[in-house]
Amino acid sequence: MTMTPLERHLSDLRKSLENLVERRRELDSQSFEIQQRTYRFEEDRKADLAQLRYDGNRRIELTLASAQESLGFARELVQRSRVNANPGEKAQARVKELLERGLAPSVVLERAKELGDENIAIALRTEMLFFGNEKGFADASETIEATERGLAEIGQGSTRREAKQALELRTLEQAFEKISEVALRGPTSGRDRIAVGFAMEDVKRARG
Repeated sequence: MTMTPLERHLSDLRKSLENLVERRRELDSQSFEIQQRTYRFEEDRKADLAQLRYDGNRRIELTLASAQESLGFARELVQRSRVNANPGEKAQARVKELLERGLAPSVVLERAKELGDENIAIALRTEMLFFGNEKGFADASETIEATERGLAEIGQGSTRREAKQALELRTLEQAFEKISEVALRGPTSGRDRIAVGFAMEDVKRARG
């Protein structure tokens, strides 16, 4: 099956994260081997370590650049999908009315989930996307993410698929932040390896 552009960028981002983890692991392992190796002159050890770290960090930087590119394209596509979503005038007007009456966005979303009404959920997301901050909803970004989780449950067809992809992207973003930090800082500690391991497990679960 041919992948959509978003699916392709998400796939590329997953691969880049896996490559980052592997490149950092290889660099740490090779650095340890050089440190344990017997040298006649200590200057030779330092030179080998410097060359190894230069080459290794260069590979890490190139992989990071690739991941950042995929991440940027994926964000753009998810945002475009949100902007282009059309819940219908009736649903949009209903959400505006409920919010103006003082109902919290979370209450509107829960009601939409109870009714299985994806249009109300989409309309709420649209309202938060365009007017959330303007109308004083401090948690607009959290509400948008919550509507994605709701649409992943009650949405139909492409709506559900795109919501799941948006949620996966969020998980990949969080993993990228952690893994890139560890990959660039190095060498990794036991705590770093545990954190990266958890991040990669989250990536696997998000893919489903």
